[in-house]
Amino acid sequence: MQPANVEVSTTTLLAPALLAGAIVVAFFACHYSTERKNRRDFRRWCETILPPPPTPGRGPSTHPAGLHGVGAATHGVAGDADSVGFFIRKHARGYALVILFVGLVSALRLLLEPVLQGRLSYIFFSVAVLLTALVAGIWETLLALILGFLAAEWLIVEPRSSFMISGTHGWLGALLYFALGLGIVWFKRSGTAAERRALASDIAHLDRLKEFDRERTLRAMLAHIVETCQEAVFSLTTGSRIMTWNAAAEKLSGFSGPEAIGQPLALILPPEERSQAERILETIERGEPTQPWQTMLNRKDGTRVEVSLSAASARDAEGKVIGISVFARPRSSAS
Repeated sequence: MQPANVEVSTTTLLAPALLAGAIVVAFFACHYSTERKNRRDFRRWCETILPPPPTPGRGPSTHPAGLHGVGAATHGVAGDADSVGFFIRKHARGYALVILFVGLVSALRLLLEPVLQGRLSYIFFSVAVLLTALVAGIWETLLALILGFLAAEWLIVEPRSSFMISGTHGWLGALLYFALGLGIVWFKRSGTAAERRALASDIAHLDRLKEFDRERTLRAMLAHIVETCQEAVFSLTTGSRIMTWNAAAEKLSGFSGPEAIGQPLALILPPEERSQAERILETIERGEPTQPWQTMLNRKDGTRVEVSLSAASARDAEGKVIGISVFARPRSSAS
């Protein structure tokens, strides 16, 4: 069998070049539109959980989780980042490599045509798809797959200079080429999906930080309110041991926080008042409402003070009583 003659002229390449150019432009436009939408969605999410960048002249803003830098960076993903020029500078290299790889493989395949004699018409171009997947993204890999198919159709497969497929071998070769190429795209997509899952995990972590910061801020605010309250406020475990002790409680009883916390309520209750207090606290632990009651409290210096006590249960997220908050208001002084 005589080797096939392969002649490539400028006129022969004009039609596929124009078609390839149109496909590249279409891919580029779709890629730009998709990436711009994804970036805007990400920026919209960032605006819900991260603080805005600092206003000039007002000093840097702060974030309770130390995320100010991230907030400023993500709020900066705008303006030039959405421009066509920015997108071209970012992705032009990948698209140029697609054209380069397909062109080199086409030239190499044409040089080997006398040896291959029509064999490996499509599969040869899988090399361009694989190289693109190694150095560029999914969009570029898909583009390499399509351009490689068109190059094989126009330059190698009989009848040449057309986009027709003839013969069983031609159809099987095209199917095998697309199966292999789409497999490469799938593996590339799997790697990208893994990166996105990692990003989603980071985003979920930031969401948890946001909730944690909100709860921490709320707890700090409530603790400050309790600490600066003019009434004596302390909390008890379900076993009637003191858990918290504010400044007004220290002033009322004379016991400091370290002296009171961890001690039983009997520290400040005279023996004759304990049975009544126990009955009331048991009622509160069952979730039943109670009325304020009058009692006497022991002071550290041995004196007593008459107070009005009111108490309420503290519950967890499931509604279970985990403690009791007590408010003490002095009514008169007694020795």
